[in-house]
Amino acid sequence: MKPYRFFILAAFLLLPSCAQNLQNQIDDQGRAITILQRKNQELDRSLRRLRDDYENDMEKLRYDMKTMRSATEQKAQQEAGAQGEAAEQQDAAFESVPPGGGAPVPAPRQTRPAPPASLTDKDMYNQAYTVYSGGDYAKSRKMFNDFLKTHPASQFAGSAQFWIASTYFKEGQYEEAISACDDVIKKYPQGNKTPDAYYLQALAFCEIKDSTTAQIILEDLIQKYPNSEAGNAGKQKYEELKSKN
Repeated sequence: MKPYRFFILAAFLLLPSCAQNLQNQIDDQGRAITILQRKNQELDRSLRRLRDDYENDMEKLRYDMKTMRSATEQKAQQEAGAQGEAAEQQDAAFESVPPGGGAPVPAPRQTRPAPPASLTDKDMYNQAYTVYSGGDYAKSRKMFNDFLKTHPASQFAGSAQFWIASTYFKEGQYEEAISACDDVIKKYPQGNKTPDAYYLQALAFCEIKDSTTAQIILEDLIQKYPNSEAGNAGKQKYEELKSKN
């Protein structure tokens, strides 16, 4: 009986170690599943972004064609107007000859009002942000999108994309906010609103009850922007989420 007792005792001694190994394997599988889920989510957002980029490109193409057509028509009208004005001045010169002869009296020239100056990128951005600050998120989102189509290389482009994401978040459209934050992170990695985009994206994941992905994003934020205001807020949010697990 003694050998059996030895084996039973050894089994009891090895049981905690086996249980710990099993738990470690379960944890590893859980992390792998989380990473896979995140990759699937990123793929889905990438597909949405490609679709949005295609629609934006088509919209910009239509806008450019409309602008070119309008400019052509305006130029034609200006040329026609200039020719008409010259003819009117010539007729007026003949009509202004006083009775009985004499030198013609020059007719007064009519000046056309100057066309309004086009808005700068800063003007368009400030107008959209003013509407955003007033709480009209749908209208400001359209204005920011128009801004990005008109001034895609502006220094305010990254900030405009972030405010688009913020409008979605404030309206409770969290999936759209996540996708828009992705655009900020990937298109404007050096932008001053990129840390805020990480933080806002993490908050959006919290709203859809995906705290695991939110923690992963916050870890990226803390690692890449440890001294930023968003990084400090991210540390607090990360600790809050960890304490709930």
